Amino acid sequence: MPFFTISVDTVLTPAQQASYLVFDDRYKGAKTISDYFLAMGGGLREGLVTVKVGALQASGTLTITSTGPALTETITVAGVVLTAVASDPTTAQFVRNDTPATAATNIATAINLNPTLASVVTASSVAGVVTCLAVVPGKSGNGMVLSDASSNTESVTFAAGSNGTLTTLNFA
Repeated sequence: MPFFTISVDTVLTPAQQASYLVFDDRYKGAKTISDYFLAMGGGLREGLVTVKVGALQASGTLTITSTGPALTETITVAGVVLTAVASDPTTAQFVRNDTPATAATNIATAINLNPTLASVVTASSVAGVVTCLAVVPGKSGNGMVLSDASSNTESVTFAAGSNGTLTTLNFA
């Protein structure tokens, strides 16, 4: 999924930034930042607006074949090791299963429930394939590793993240 990202560089002092750019609550924050953009467009405020269009999230896959990972075998997602167990998994484990689709669903669930991975990746599964997406779009996700030390599993590490096209608007 492509993203649209806006970055703002200003000449504001820290005190001014607090009044214009800190989001205390959703309404005030949205109102304040929109007022600041209007002021830049009207020539009342200065700043650079960098618009990033079409950034893509890096993705990687785990394909479960045959009976999937055996007990105690592992997969590693962005530096977090998840281990196959028979039942009652912790946040660093997934329940192994002989059916590829179920095994993939269990792995995706474990990835999504892991507190360390929550801000880094999301996972989904379809027909025995786990697809992991970097949360933050851009090339930085291409550096994350997705690997396995398990039987009946093929991993393809994170790739295809793109920073998109950058355009800078100067309101000085």
